[in-house]
Amino acid sequence: MYRFLLISLILYIIRRNSAYPFLSCRKCCLYGIKESFNGREATMSFLPTNRRTLIILLLAGVATGLVNGLVGIGGGTIVIPALVFFLGVAQHQAHGTSLAVILPTSLTSALIYWYHGHLPISLTFIVALTGMVGAYIGARLMNLISPKNLRLLLGLFMIVAGVRMLWPSS
Repeated sequence: MYRFLLISLILYIIRRNSAYPFLSCRKCCLYGIKESFNGREATMSFLPTNRRTLIILLLAGVATGLVNGLVGIGGGTIVIPALVFFLGVAQHQAHGTSLAVILPTSLTSALIYWYHGHLPISLTFIVALTGMVGAYIGARLMNLISPKNLRLLLGLFMIVAGVRMLWPSS
């Protein structure tokens, strides 16, 4: 449930900064946003008013957590396609939402892995620090890539990663 609330909060923040066209009037209803065109401030409920949207977000959240905890990959493989293809969210916003969802899901999984002795702290610390540098650079570069190319890049990366996992390790 906290994943869904986090996604709703992120959508609210994005909406408040309203430079994002994916939350047009038509889509505002999709996300449960009540908007007034009389100059009053927009308000948003944390639960979508559309039942289909709620079901898709709940299923995507559960699937993301399951995949994260089971095989240790981020939610991008689930969240981004669900948001883009089922809810019509713009590619860049889907990536941003996916990144925000990674923190609570990964933290939850990491704590359980740590509890069972499967989290080497020295390796984690080094990879986390260098990963933060790479994340900063990647997030800056993402703004230079068109949505079409970003989708293509994500698809190619998922294919390469999947094929690589099928090869036996040496």
